[in-house]
Amino acid sequence: MIVAASATLLAESRAGRRGGALPWALLVAGSVASLAANVAVAEPTLTGRVIAAWPSFALTATWELLIRQVRGGSSHQVVCCRCCCRLRRRWQAPR
Repeated sequence: MIVAASATLLAESRAGRRGGALPWALLVAGSVASLAANVAVAEPTLTGRVIAAWPSFALTATWELLIRQVRGGSSHQVVCCRCCCRLRRRWQAPR
């Protein structure tokens, strides 16, 4: 659910539109449900709950950072240093 909602929000952003309420609601619900499920089955100590919550938190935070890079990368122009082009020409078979 988190991945699908994020992909929808990314597509909307790239199209110049704001994400609707449904993708945001699903993103929040998926994140909270994952976090709550992990904490619910944890040992009933603070340390156990923090350790159980960490994978869900880490996944959500890492996915958000990745989506930000993808979203930000779409507007940047790629600059070629021509070193790869020279190497490619060197290794191509003569015509």
